[in-house]
Amino acid sequence: MIKAIIFDMYETLVTQYSGQLYFGEEIARDLQIEENMFMPIWRNSKQARTIGEITFEEIIETIMLKHNLFSNEKVEQIVSRRHSFEKNAFLNINEDIMPMLKMLKNMGFKLGLITNCFSEEVIHIRQSDLFSLFDATCLSFLERCRKPEEDIYQLCVER
Repeated sequence: MIKAIIFDMYETLVTQYSGQLYFGEEIARDLQIEENMFMPIWRNSKQARTIGEITFEEIIETIMLKHNLFSNEKVEQIVSRRHSFEKNAFLNINEDIMPMLKMLKNMGFKLGLITNCFSEEVIHIRQSDLFSLFDATCLSFLERCRKPEEDIYQLCVER
């Protein structure tokens, strides 16, 4: 008998591709750093950013320092644009998602959320209308483990 259903957040319940994108390529462009100089550092930081070893702000600062481009104003601009991008994902939730989650809860199912996420995404996930519908949440940045590692699934089931 099924007692619980575990969901992923991005590209399952919400999409980050519904508006203007703000991923590595766009950040590199805003920093005026050649993509071939920015993207290797950005990509190599993904695991650490996903499991809470480094924040978005820290990797941006690291990249800017490496290229002698550091300025607090520029960091704030990049961080602000990234937060706007992340917030947008939760402003355009498919109209069927909330009713579906509420229906599953009304049917007696426990709902879990396991998602790989970065520091700047945690804020928007927690502030979303979706967050309160989950009985257990495991956000990789906070849990210091990520999908597909077994630990994050076990943790969600225990909760």
